[in-house]
Amino acid sequence: MFFLSKTHIDSNRGKSMFINAYNELQTYFNNNCPEMYLCYFDRQNLTDNWVNQQKNIDSSKIFQCFKDCHSWRIDDKREFARIMNNDKCVPLSYLKFDDFLKDKHKYSDNKVWFVKSRGSTSGKGVYCKYNHELKENPGDKYIIQEEIENIDLWENRKYVIRSYILIWNKKAYFHKKAMAFIHGQNYESNTDFDVQVSHVGYWSQSGKVKVKPLAKINELENKPRNFHQKILGLLFDVSSKICNKFKNMVEASEENTYIILGTDFLVTKVNNQYNLKIVEVNRYPNISHTKEVNTEVNERMIRDMIVLFYGIKHPLGTDYVEIPC
Repeated sequence: MFFLSKTHIDSNRGKSMFINAYNELQTYFNNNCPEMYLCYFDRQNLTDNWVNQQKNIDSSKIFQCFKDCHSWRIDDKREFARIMNNDKCVPLSYLKFDDFLKDKHKYSDNKVWFVKSRGSTSGKGVYCKYNHELKENPGDKYIIQEEIENIDLWENRKYVIRSYILIWNKKAYFHKKAMAFIHGQNYESNTDFDVQVSHVGYWSQSGKVKVKPLAKINELENKPRNFHQKILGLLFDVSSKICNKFKNMVEASEENTYIILGTDFLVTKVNNQYNLKIVEVNRYPNISHTKEVNTEVNERMIRDMIVLFYGIKHPLGTDYVEIPC
């Protein structure tokens, strides 16, 4: 068990949520225990700078995100697809344009393809093309992926689930709190950016795009009973598959080094059978959204992470579930 002081917490993303989590847990810390600092920065240079600024404190006494060399592949769209190797939980992907051209005749003219920059995030560097339109090589820094078909809808709109995985101390953990980004336009299979990709404006109450705790899906009238619990089971299974494909990354984490992954999924429905397809995995995901999502999802994830790190015996336990790797 370790001690933590509020003044020894820092982050460039969602720091207020780290402080809120600390305030909730403050009474559980024992100041007779050795202290471990805690930082969360979304770039390695920021982490390194902050750690170096802590005078007379060995870096082993600071919980910090581990080095990019251990985690970059999971965040790189091309590397992720290569390692997943067209597993059934990922969309069909082409890393080479020549390979796509060889197969292009197999697909209908109106089949939709997503062209993604290997480092794209938040919809940037992503565009859609019909099969008959995709004639020019986007370049070696891009990947071509098929549209995920037969997707489940949230009141006629496409929705993307974001869940969290924590990698720490050579173990992986899935968190039960997740959120859903509901797109701003009614869904149909086309190449419209607003229909297919955009999450812009979710922070505005008057915006068309919404973000909600995933548990809210049980309030929809056309979903099966206990649908949220069903999805959580699928999320755990696919998260387990991801972590086992990236065992080297898990093994690279240490007692004081960690990373939070934001994993994005679409729910598919075929003959009343539900499954998941992976959209992407994000290192250093945005952990600050709306007040509702921050309170019900993000702060809970951060609180539970601190409970694990500091060996706190919290009466509510945590919503982290260890993933067998």
